[in-house]
Amino acid sequence: MFWRIGGRNQRRKLEGPNPELAFDRECRVGLPSIFDVSMSATVTTTLSKEWKRRMLIITLIAFAGGAWFLFDGLWAWPRNNERWEVFAGLRQQYGERTQELEKAWLAAAQERGWGNAIPKKFYGSGDLLFQKVLGVAALLAALSCLRNYFSSQNASLSMEDEVIHLPDGRRVPLEKVQAVSLRRWENKGIADVAYAAPDGTSKKFPLDDYKYAGAVDILKAVQKQLGEESSATSEEEVSEQAPESGNTTED
Repeated sequence: MFWRIGGRNQRRKLEGPNPELAFDRECRVGLPSIFDVSMSATVTTTLSKEWKRRMLIITLIAFAGGAWFLFDGLWAWPRNNERWEVFAGLRQQYGERTQELEKAWLAAAQERGWGNAIPKKFYGSGDLLFQKVLGVAALLAALSCLRNYFSSQNASLSMEDEVIHLPDGRRVPLEKVQAVSLRRWENKGIADVAYAAPDGTSKKFPLDDYKYAGAVDILKAVQKQLGEESSATSEEEVSEQAPESGNTTED
């Protein structure tokens, strides 16, 4: 998405003695160093200012758009239609683009307390309904963004004692991590991690460094864990470990 491209400077090139270790050949650009973090370190992330700002901007735009659409559908366009009906009657009586039509319209508009502007068209019932639907949809989107913003205030992503604590309450030990894909890392700041769940299935979760500032440090620990186990972490292996259908879940 456009607001994720060119994110924080944490998505930099790999450093260390073997920068190609355990990563997808197509996803090596913009990765953190794996050699400056301890897997047993405690990592606490916070909601990033960029994510908060983006959510508030989207909410304001959606709310303003919804209010504008509803204003047109409920008030502006119906009033325009009233003016159009009067103007259409005068045009039929005096003809188009005549001085008589102009004088008659000015007199009719003044009598009704309208402005002098001539209405451009008539909006049908379908047009009015469409504006109302757009308005309601935009307001619902604004409310959804606002709900996401406030609900995320209590969510957290952290790592302690080699266990990753996810925002949805799941706990994933580093030793259970099977693979990681960085296909979305450079542009979106998201690493997709596959792990072995307690029920024996393979599941996935995203490490979102755009939303959670500091998630890059958890990714370093994951990378180091996979490096020590000589595990491949390509997009293909993530898909194999945790396929899109069946017993796989993804945040």
